[in-house]
Amino acid sequence: MRFLIVGQGAIGSMLGARLKQKHNEVFFVVRNPIRVNILDREGIMLFEKEHHIKVKCDGVWQFSRLDHPIEADYVIIATKSYDAKGALEKIKDMVPDSASFITIQNGIIPHIEASKLVGEKRHIILSLYDAAFAFSLNQVRLTGHGKNIITSFSPSLDTGSIKSIFEHAGFDISIEKDAFSVLYRKLFVNAIINPITAILRIKNGDIVNNKYAKELADGMISEIDSLAFKLRLKDHDRLKEVIYDVIRRTENNKSSMLQDIEWKRRTEIDDIIGYILDLSEEYKVNVPKIKNAYLMVKAIESQYLR
Repeated sequence: MRFLIVGQGAIGSMLGARLKQKHNEVFFVVRNPIRVNILDREGIMLFEKEHHIKVKCDGVWQFSRLDHPIEADYVIIATKSYDAKGALEKIKDMVPDSASFITIQNGIIPHIEASKLVGEKRHIILSLYDAAFAFSLNQVRLTGHGKNIITSFSPSLDTGSIKSIFEHAGFDISIEKDAFSVLYRKLFVNAIINPITAILRIKNGDIVNNKYAKELADGMISEIDSLAFKLRLKDHDRLKEVIYDVIRRTENNKSSMLQDIEWKRRTEIDDIIGYILDLSEEYKVNVPKIKNAYLMVKAIESQYLR
């Protein structure tokens, strides 16, 4: 299969390397011209424990200079949440009408926008719990395995083929039909792990290893559980169990929000907790700890973003 991956951060690199290792063709579209040269010349190195693989990309293009059609069976939008819509708007007309689009973003809105742009019948949602950490422009470490989920807003969409491809590439993956339950579950997991690790500058596992961080997490989870109940989220009573399972499975990972702060980049706090704050107002659920986490991340971000 031919995969076009738009965005080459930690997750995009990890996906590309694992798919390429299993003899798929993998192409990248990236913003940074330096990344283009490095990927084209050196490929990607993926590390896991004491092992590593090196794969060559089948093609790399700079986003701003992309002006030609690209043959692809699947297009993976691996950008930040706030860049996903713009990337889709440019890419969607450059690939065949038969191509399917896979969104992996944090939050809810990017997936809704994607389905509107390309149509539910061409849109697959990958709720990814495998974790990765990029420590150079083309080197990434796999830092945790999770139970990944494929879903779609179209109940009749056949996602069996893409599930088989990802399973062959080493992903533990299942299919669920209720897309909003899948997305809310991931949103709530991110709402705990990302801000706490970013504020305290700790790895995921330290949330359970540090009694103060855990007390903070427990308080935030309690607020989110109240919101999940109002939303009638499936299995909301297991939310705490799900969140701590993800934390333990990715204990050595640096969350994407922590990585953003370390690299002085814009975070996805508005797409994650900002969305939850809007929901809390709509459903009249009091979430003071969640609000404080939001304000603290925004305060940190404001120190380097102007």
